Amino acid sequence: MSAEMLSTLCRVPVPSGAVMSADGRRIAYVLTTVDEDADAYHRAVWTVDADGGAPRFCTDGSSPAWSPDGRQLAVLREDQLWLIDPDTGDERQLTDRELGAGAAAWSPDGTRIAFSAAVELTRDDGTPYAAGDPVVTRRLGYRDGGLRGYRRPHLFVIELATGVTTQLTDGDWSAHSPVWSPDGTRLAFAGLQDARTDNSLSTAPFVLTPGDEPTRVGTEDMLRALTWAPDGEALIMARLAPRSETQPRLLRVPLDGSAPTDLLAEIDFGSTLATPTTTQDGRVLTTVNEHATTRVYELDPLRPITDEEQLWITALSAATTRAAITYASLDTYGEVATLDLVTGVRKVLTSYTADALHDLDWARPEPRTFQISEGTTVSGWLFQAEGPGPLLLDIHGGPHGWWAPLMQLGYPYQLALAAAGWSVLLLNPRGSDGFGDDFHAAVYAEQGFGDAPDLLEPIDQLVAEGIADPDRLAVAGYSYGGYMTNWLTAHTTRFRAAVSGGGMCDLVSLGGTADVGVGMMDLIYGGTDPAVLRPQSPYETVRDVRTPTLILHGADDDRSPVGQAEQWFAALHTQQIETELVLYPGAGHLFLSSGRPSHRLDYSRRTFTWLTDRV
Repeated sequence: MSAEMLSTLCRVPVPSGAVMSADGRRIAYVLTTVDEDADAYHRAVWTVDADGGAPRFCTDGSSPAWSPDGRQLAVLREDQLWLIDPDTGDERQLTDRELGAGAAAWSPDGTRIAFSAAVELTRDDGTPYAAGDPVVTRRLGYRDGGLRGYRRPHLFVIELATGVTTQLTDGDWSAHSPVWSPDGTRLAFAGLQDARTDNSLSTAPFVLTPGDEPTRVGTEDMLRALTWAPDGEALIMARLAPRSETQPRLLRVPLDGSAPTDLLAEIDFGSTLATPTTTQDGRVLTTVNEHATTRVYELDPLRPITDEEQLWITALSAATTRAAITYASLDTYGEVATLDLVTGVRKVLTSYTADALHDLDWARPEPRTFQISEGTTVSGWLFQAEGPGPLLLDIHGGPHGWWAPLMQLGYPYQLALAAAGWSVLLLNPRGSDGFGDDFHAAVYAEQGFGDAPDLLEPIDQLVAEGIADPDRLAVAGYSYGGYMTNWLTAHTTRFRAAVSGGGMCDLVSLGGTADVGVGMMDLIYGGTDPAVLRPQSPYETVRDVRTPTLILHGADDDRSPVGQAEQWFAALHTQQIETELVLYPGAGHLFLSSGRPSHRLDYSRRTFTWLTDRV
């Protein structure tokens, strides 16, 4: 039953990236399905009427963007930009670049499209670098997004009437994610221009008028999303906070150099780092993470629009009185809906998960809170089986991630274990986003030490309640969850089995080998001083591990390089601890959501089998 269930769950179609036409009549979105023959995900653009009706296939591709008049869609297909008429099917190829193109940004008058695209740098004498040439660097960030060698993203504009494409930026720096000013005269974009910049964690906002040199706006960096204020006098940017001092912020950054304004200062919650959306009448909306549930807010003045519990919104695009969203919940991996911007009422337009799983019954977790001895309240979700019985503690990534109330796309083994009579505990320990700035910052430079009680003491409470059998406990996690799995098994022998996915064990080497290593050390772990990093590294106490451990890792992971998994495996194997290392060829850090479908299924199957065979 578990094998069949996992296979079924991994084939569910999932919509994402909903965008609403300016007149509010139609919604375009991307539908991701599994092509089992090609062992690949297939992405196509679909449309649906905002008032309801059957969804319609538009074209293969992704990243749809409506023209200002709502008649055409610009989409990415096979890494090139195309213009599609969703009514007639007429299409026109806009780019034919050897290295591909990025998503379209329409000018307000609909006559131009801005985009970013990779550019090959040249030597000082103007000759191009050849494939296989040595990569020479004098700064960090050379592995950011993979070993890019001599390629950099830069900005371009297409004049739709003539098809003429003009490059706007160039040089040994990066420019991407363009967005037009409300009057169509300027472009804001995310850039890495300073040669001292370490990596993408230092991305900053820039503005340029086509034909002029770009100008950096403000002093803020760590940019993650960017748009214009409706008056064109400022940018609105979502950013990470240095040293994890606060949750992600949403700032209004004036072009005149005056001080930025924190647009979420009135609430103790942070941005989801999604790009804010502007209605046709000039209102700006954004999504906020409140207790691992998405709330939609109108900005300036700050006003909540939604109060629905147990919902995670993955895309928001507004017109006038309503917006388009894609969302996930405990009942779906993803659906498309409209959101009334006056009442906050959601109208669901699709039923992809229900249609795919109509013969499958799956468990829903219940919310739980736990009082920790240090005085902290920790919340989470529990798939509760009849007890006392086996329990899996599954740890989220981050550390500033969170378990939200939704079907977890990359972790279908949770539902399979629940169906097999396991309890599965999903906790949001200190450091998780969505629970206030103090909670977010509580474990800075104290990873492992600070959050371990938040993970272990709830298990004690579930044992006392007769839910968990103390002799049948397991632990698993991915990314930071893999790091904490390693940490816990190096500090306690209470777990009968462990699964460490995409994890880390040696922070000293991680800082120098990860694609954003130095920035990540500063953001989370307290800097690059080995004296600070070693106590937080599970490898320092690997000699104390006794738990049979399955190690799963993408072979091409640049965020948590594969050497972290190999180092942990070698140490356990040398100590004669039962262990197994599984490497997924070609898989990066996000392979559970965007890699090969067979790898996602294999990951869950191995996790399920390793745990059920040993606990």
